[in-house]
Amino acid sequence: MLPLTYLRLHNRSKLTDISPLADCKKLQTVTLPPNATNVECLRTLRSLERISFVEDQTSYQPDKTVAEFWRGYDTKKKAVNQHP
Repeated sequence: MLPLTYLRLHNRSKLTDISPLADCKKLQTVTLPPNATNVECLRTLRSLERISFVEDQTSYQPDKTVAEFWRGYDTKKKAVNQHP
């Protein structure tokens, strides 16, 4: 069986737990469902190149690189943690 390298989940609002994706070591590109939990588990995927909650309408790829996504994710998380 070929390894999973590309996955589009951005329109799957009922899907929340994405932790099984942490086992997809060859995953390169993923758009996440809007209500995804356990997003942190994807940080360990070394082959991941693009990840986002939004798909670029021209390329049909996630609209962020891994670095862009985690920078934005960390910034939002930090802002939420600073507000009571």
